[in-house]
Amino acid sequence: MSSNNTKWTNVLRILAITVIIDGRVREAELAAFVEHAQGMAPLCGENDITEQWLQNWYDKNKISIVEQMQGRGKNTTILKAFATVKDDAIREALFDAIIHIAVSDKEYHESESDLVRSAAAIWGFVRPPIKVFRPS
Repeated sequence: MSSNNTKWTNVLRILAITVIIDGRVREAELAAFVEHAQGMAPLCGENDITEQWLQNWYDKNKISIVEQMQGRGKNTTILKAFATVKDDAIREALFDAIIHIAVSDKEYHESESDLVRSAAAIWGFVRPPIKVFRPS
C-alpha cells in the first residue's frame, strides 16, 4: 500500500473529486469510491487495499482536494488530474467509476455531468445519456 505510487494516487484523487464535486458527500458515494478504488487497485499495482485504508486516505486528502476545487482552480485541478492518466485500461475503469459514483446517490448534478463530459472529451469516450437532477 505504497503512497508513492503516482498512478494510484492520481486514480484516488479523481475518484475523490467525483465524490466531492457536487458539494454533498453522501454515504452511497463514499461506498462507491471504496468499491471502485478497491477494484482498480490491481490495475495500479496495488494489492491488499482495505476499506479502512481507503477511508483514511479520503479523510486525509479531502480538505486539500476541496480547497483546490474552489473557485477558478476547479477546472485546472480536474484537467490536470485527467491528464495524468495515460493507461487506457485505467482510463476506461476510471470513466466507469466516475459515472457510477456520480449516480450512486440517485442524484446526477450538473457538476457531475460536467466532470463526466470532461473525462469523455479528454479520454475519447461517449457520454452516457443520463438526465441531470434538477431540484424542484
